[in-house]
Amino acid sequence: MIYPATYTISVLQNSTYKMRVVVRDAASAAINLTGYVIDADIKTLLTNEFLTTFTVTVINAATGTFDLELLPAATVGLEPGKYGYDLSLTSSGGERYYWLKGDLLVLQTFSRNS
Repeated sequence: MIYPATYTISVLQNSTYKMRVVVRDAASAAINLTGYVIDADIKTLLTNEFLTTFTVTVINAATGTFDLELLPAATVGLEPGKYGYDLSLTSSGGERYYWLKGDLLVLQTFSRNS
């Protein structure tokens, strides 16, 4: 069984958040993600209500490198507070592994673009 790593993410409302992720095995060797589907969602902690999903951009599948991103259109609708997220990898054979999970903290901003 694989247990996901835990990491707290802090984002600002109405802003872009981007994080580069490199998936490695226990020996720190990169895991080839060719053929994998990467999914990362944000939900409420109390009701498990789906709020939004991260945009995933694979940078180099062979080295297990991808970016997780939230654009302002996704963060503007999030109220300040604490939410939960997780990131899963699903192989072409249907095996699903959770690699990352944690709290997502949304911090209030005051300036807005029209």
